[in-house]
Amino acid sequence: MKQCMLKEKKTLFPLIIEATAKDIVLLAEAIEPFRKTHQHIMELSQKLRQIIFGYKAQSCYSKEFKDFINELKNLENIICKWILVEEDLIFPKVNSDLAKAKFITTVFR
Repeated sequence: MKQCMLKEKKTLFPLIIEATAKDIVLLAEAIEPFRKTHQHIMELSQKLRQIIFGYKAQSCYSKEFKDFINELKNLENIICKWILVEEDLIFPKVNSDLAKAKFITTVFR
């Protein structure tokens, strides 16, 4: 997960910030692998949540294991927030710009 976040920070976000109209198509293509990674990460976190019974610590668990479960829950919350920001705010802006670029290209051909 950390590698994905670092890759986004170093490669994808600068592309988004500096994108021109010509770059939008390439940018939309660059986003797709990140979307697939997000989907995979969310599937893995759902499986983990199921394995650990929805992050509900049982009374028989040690304090250390309860702390571990709580940290996993916090990590999932952070990951979900990160992905939601990208999926709900950043990526739709790029897709909107892509749609505009395609429309303009089609109209003025």
